[in-house]
Amino acid sequence: MPEILDWIEFGKISAERDELLSKYFYDAGVLKSVLSSNVSFLILGRKGAGKTAVFRYFSENTDKFIDKNRSSVVSLSLQDYSWSAHEALANPTKAVSLAYLQSWKFVIYVQAITAINKKLIESNQNVPKSIKNCIRLIEKIYGSPYPTLTQVIGNKILSLSKLKLPGAGLNLEEGQIDELSIDTGEIEFTDLQSDNNLSANLSRNIESITLIFENSLKNTPSLPSVFVCFDRVDEAWDEESIDSSKRLIAGLVSASESVTARLAGVVRPIVFLREDIFEELALNDKNKLKSDCGKLLAWQRDSLFRVILERINYFAKIGNQDMVSDLDALFDKEKMRQGMAPSDYLLKRTMMRPRDLIKILQLVREDMVNRRDDPFDSEDVSTIKLECSSIYSAESAYSEWLKDEIIDEWRTNGQRSPTI
Repeated sequence: MPEILDWIEFGKISAERDELLSKYFYDAGVLKSVLSSNVSFLILGRKGAGKTAVFRYFSENTDKFIDKNRSSVVSLSLQDYSWSAHEALANPTKAVSLAYLQSWKFVIYVQAITAINKKLIESNQNVPKSIKNCIRLIEKIYGSPYPTLTQVIGNKILSLSKLKLPGAGLNLEEGQIDELSIDTGEIEFTDLQSDNNLSANLSRNIESITLIFENSLKNTPSLPSVFVCFDRVDEAWDEESIDSSKRLIAGLVSASESVTARLAGVVRPIVFLREDIFEELALNDKNKLKSDCGKLLAWQRDSLFRVILERINYFAKIGNQDMVSDLDALFDKEKMRQGMAPSDYLLKRTMMRPRDLIKILQLVREDMVNRRDDPFDSEDVSTIKLECSSIYSAESAYSEWLKDEIIDEWRTNGQRSPTI
């Protein structure tokens, strides 16, 4: 019979680096709740709550949530997004929450249209003329019908600052796209900052083209739906750029709200966002927006333990072990200090986040392995159960880890680190 240390594992803390995430994913139903409502587009949660895990699981297991014959998912991680470049696309005539409304809608629509075009081609369906024309316009701008996220907000889009659209607007149906010449030479983002006319013209043209995309999507029947998901939205949220980040993120939320309302499920933006950042944004009717359009990824005792048990049982199955239904059954004692069960003792030392519970359990296992493998430690280590004494031994290292977590969260709130 294998010793417990030979089979028990708890998985990785980081969703980005956990190749087994899809094997033991659990989110207490928040994803299904958002997808089942045509007005929901926000998944909120504190730092470390598991938003990226939900984002990644949905991206890699779409068939478990949507009909892949009728829908597609575009997953956009903004970890390496050009936030500074996007900042140059602000419309200075708009309110703070609307300054980036059109530029974000432009991003969403480009991603949605290219995804719809791919879906129809892959399924051997007819691509409507309106979508073909939008693809031709996208290709005019970027030199490719399928620009990457980095390319969408890149130097190519700056050429629109020198483009003169017809006064009555651009009519794709009448072939006016063939008359457009968008190659106006190299333009840099710094050029916009020094030339208000260029900046204003770029904003107008982005707004005009965005409206063309929106009308095409809205007025073309029987299109497959597209979920455009945004994760790592807080990457630019730091002390140096917090003010500009507030405006950019507020623009993404406003754009997502507008697209959700206007396109009735054809295009569904979903924004994964830290709850504390959402509270900092300058948005109209923010509480109403959160209540009507947001779902909170929060954890209670039972759901947190379920996260851990899903992981443990995955490794138990691999190790030909019996399934575990009670976390306390894994430990060698029923009670610890203050008469608490081991699970409750562990839980009280967390910030009610999955990553905290995973980390301290990792340290418990590590302590037992180190003692077992230490030739100078004469004390026997349990082969059957996890030792409660290792919880005590792990507390010091866990406290240091948790302190760093708190400092990191403090920093990402744009504040100086506390003295702990």
